[in-house]
Amino acid sequence: MKPISKHHINDQEMEQEFQIIEQAKKDIDAFKPLYNKYYNEIRISVENTLFARYNIKNDSLTKDITASVFECALRKLHQYQTIKGTPFKSWLYRIMQNEITSYIRKNTIRDKHEKYVEQFYPQYDEINVFSSSNPSFDAKINFLKKFIPTLRTNDQLLIQYRFFNDYSYKQISQIMGLSENSLRTRMTRLLKKIQNYIEKKGA
Repeated sequence: MKPISKHHINDQEMEQEFQIIEQAKKDIDAFKPLYNKYYNEIRISVENTLFARYNIKNDSLTKDITASVFECALRKLHQYQTIKGTPFKSWLYRIMQNEITSYIRKNTIRDKHEKYVEQFYPQYDEINVFSSSNPSFDAKINFLKKFIPTLRTNDQLLIQYRFFNDYSYKQISQIMGLSENSLRTRMTRLLKKIQNYIEKKGA
């Protein structure tokens, strides 16, 4: 039996969150339990995203963007429709993506920096991308650092959510608004593309 992800939200928990949200729409003080529940998770994800995609490690910036995520969530809380069945956390992640993108655009930071690939390198095993003994480990790391920044934003996000955040395809589907089958197909193609790049460079 496949273990339940630590990020899994069951129906009962989702219903409890929906009730809190409905209360918070009338009284913002009711929002505090959701803020306390998800603040650290969103903060860590913001930190990972900034470092993974832009090679930025700045605690003050991470806190500022995290705060803006929850401020935006409060402003737009009336737009969140509980009847659609989208987990609140998934909605927060969409806001997080928008807030980071907005910051990057405003500060004209180009998405051409090296990736911090050592953290998730060992997990590239979905199609045995690194089954070959050559090139060396260090060479593969260097190849990845040069290659991953050239990928499209959604592909970079898919890598982050799958390997950095350890999310299931179902959870990524809720965050990115794409079907699970589409994500699995994209990941397979993406990993094969990475494999071909490494093999070509290591030849």
